[in-house]
Amino acid sequence: MSALFDQAVSSYLRNTAPAGLGYPFSVGMIFNLKAVGGSARTLWALSDTATSTNYFSLRMSAAEAFVLVTASSVVGEDIIATAGASINPDKWHFGIGRFLSPTNRRLSFLNANGNYTFGNSTGNFNPSGFDVMTIGAIS
Repeated sequence: MSALFDQAVSSYLRNTAPAGLGYPFSVGMIFNLKAVGGSARTLWALSDTATSTNYFSLRMSAAEAFVLVTASSVVGEDIIATAGASINPDKWHFGIGRFLSPTNRRLSFLNANGNYTFGNSTGNFNPSGFDVMTIGAIS
């Protein structure tokens, strides 16, 4: 997927019949944030509309890093951040989140200036009840 996010617009895409509902799966994206401004923004999410605590997401953190977040109502949040590679405004970036198993999630990020970084998590997360996929929000 690719997306151009405009800070002045709060629009997002929502799919209430997501194709992938369990491990393993990968999500890759090319994205451009017109402004970063130090506030967290969700770029992609697979979530449960019955609760705000079960989801997978790829987002920009308040520190302007590309992060993969897994949340479960049982365990809480697990965050993988891309240390040393910030998202730059008005530039194209590439990121991929790989959700391989409840104990194996990986994140890769290629910055517009050619810097790249990787991260992984082995925390045990197995959220359930996913019924919606969004680009640009957690719904």
